[in-house]
Amino acid sequence: METLAFQGVVGLSMAMYLWLISAGLTIIFGVLGVINFAHGSLFMLGAYFAFTFYGLLGWNFGLAIAGSLAGVALVGWVMERWFLRALYGVDEAYQLYQDGTFVLDVRTPEEWNEFHAPNTTLIPLDELASRVNELPKDQPILVVCRSGNRSQSGRDILVQAGFNATSMNGGLNEWRASGHPVVVGP
Repeated sequence: METLAFQGVVGLSMAMYLWLISAGLTIIFGVLGVINFAHGSLFMLGAYFAFTFYGLLGWNFGLAIAGSLAGVALVGWVMERWFLRALYGVDEAYQLYQDGTFVLDVRTPEEWNEFHAPNTTLIPLDELASRVNELPKDQPILVVCRSGNRSQSGRDILVQAGFNATSMNGGLNEWRASGHPVVVGP
């Protein structure tokens, strides 16, 4: 009976730790603005890691929990870095802009001259791959375009080149329609 009670306490403790893992990941993914469909899988992966480390490999309980935390954190980081890309709405992008995020416009010069967000940089999408050396590597980059399609391609080019880049859904047309600042002319 004592063993059964001990196993019950251990099981409840593991469940509480795994709940903390999933809650922490929910907060982290939410703050990063990353699409949040992976938590159920990560929670189950954490449970599998804990079971494997504790039950099958014979690690002590604390080490098994720490190992499962590290394993899930690594998998979550890989998913966020390589498979999930943050895509901000216009209002979130405007907040980033106000906070000093480097904003890169990948439209054509003709579109830029029609209107653009103030204090942003223009590098047309078809020139971006050959001009990435002009961009800062030490800060996040928000990529924008007219409607949001080219900015996703620009973001992907920058991420592949090692930049911390994201893009804005809706583009500068929605930016202007939302009343955010624009400049007309070069």
